[in-house]
Amino acid sequence: MYVKWLLSAVPGQYHKVPTPSPSLLGWLFLLAVSDVVLLLAFGCVTPFAATVAVSLAILPYYACILSVLVTWATNQAIGFTLFDFPTTFNSIAWGIAILMAGILSCLVAIAVTRKFTLTRFWQLAISFHVTLVSYKLFYLATSVFLSSEYDAFEFQALKQAYIGELISLGFLLSVGIIGVYLERKQH
Repeated sequence: MYVKWLLSAVPGQYHKVPTPSPSLLGWLFLLAVSDVVLLLAFGCVTPFAATVAVSLAILPYYACILSVLVTWATNQAIGFTLFDFPTTFNSIAWGIAILMAGILSCLVAIAVTRKFTLTRFWQLAISFHVTLVSYKLFYLATSVFLSSEYDAFEFQALKQAYIGELISLGFLLSVGIIGVYLERKQH
């Protein structure tokens, strides 16, 4: 049944802007909890590509941006409390730059996926990769302005980030499908 949901086309009216619903608030809560689990399991990771891909598959467009904000806020809260991020200008500037890169890459994914009528599977695949590539490009552009090592763009680091995002995608997709199941069970 949920494989059929994953392969179904995303209808046009699905992305109208409704008022925040209990299912949206539930997703944002599950997302925050999932982000904490992913951060504790993998260290300093911000799974924007996975977050955007799953959010676009199950939520309206505006809620995808809320999901990015929740992912970023969770990452920053855990980073500054448990991982002892330094409270320097550079660290705070990087936090803001990461948020801007996350939002911009989300908007790019929305713009690309809006152009096509896609099954949820293809929407997940395309939005995941578009978000990942655009996020890395925005991150690289930011590196020029903020003092940074370019180690994050070496092949090994990019491969590790891709694998981490794929694991995050699987985890968040599982959480999203459970959320869809619970919502449909209530109706």
